Amino acid sequence: ERMTQTINTINSVRRFIPDSHIVLLDNSILNTFEKSVFEKMVDTFINITDNNVLNYYTDVFEYKAFGEISQTLLFFELFFKSHYTRVKNFFKITGRYEINADFDYTQYDNNLNIFKKSLSIKEKEYYYTCFYKLDKSILKEVQAIFEGFIQNKEK
Repeated sequence: ERMTQTINTINSVRRFIPDSHIVLLDNSILNTFEKSVFEKMVDTFINITDNNVLNYYTDVFEYKAFGEISQTLLFFELFFKSHYTRVKNFFKITGRYEINADFDYTQYDNNLNIFKKSLSIKEKEYYYTCFYKLDKSILKEVQAIFEGFIQNKEK
């Protein structure tokens, strides 16, 4: 079921975000066929089942946000080495969501950072992390903030 959802997500990104470069970062144990499907569908496929630090934050650590933060940091590490100069915007989408026909790329084709805020949670500021957009100019700052979260996680 998750594989089907991820395939649908990838297809929706290809359909609704022009000139996308898709990086799939996954730490699931996949068989050879599953890996080959993802390798053919995306531009960069990173399967990191042997990354003990990432697996700890994703599967063991009590705060799930650290799984996402550590995966994003791994992505940034690789991204800044090879693709940074060619990219205008960074979209993060969770592999179980799809972009649909209501999505208007022109609303995102700018230098803004765009998050969806939850209006139902009143006690605090809450933004969804299943889909968001960052302008290229802020990526190194986000990387530094996320690194600070990881370094100070026990405090």
